[in-house]
Amino acid sequence: MNRPSTKGIKGVDSFKGKSFPSSRWDHAIELCGKRVACIGNGPSAAQFIPEVAEKASRLLVFQHSAAYVVPRNDRPYTDEERKQFVNDHAERQKSRRYTTTTRSRGFPLL
Repeated sequence: MNRPSTKGIKGVDSFKGKSFPSSRWDHAIELCGKRVACIGNGPSAAQFIPEVAEKASRLLVFQHSAAYVVPRNDRPYTDEERKQFVNDHAERQKSRRYTTTTRSRGFPLL
């Protein structure tokens, strides 16, 4: 969201409240007890919506389609693995293929 856009959002020009994109969060605005709306539900929203929901008196989330968030189930690579990846391109590619195929299971291509 490095280039926020409100293009296509009806009423944005006449909205009289405070608004800002998540990439330019305005920490000066107090959300406690306020009615808050979030347009979009991408990765950033998945992080801040739970926090805002605890503070706001009401939170409305407008989304085009549902976001699917799944556990990453990842772990840091060991020093030995990192060294192996630097020295063995085929092993690095094998690890990448494994990660891609196991993380993609359950999400069929449409």
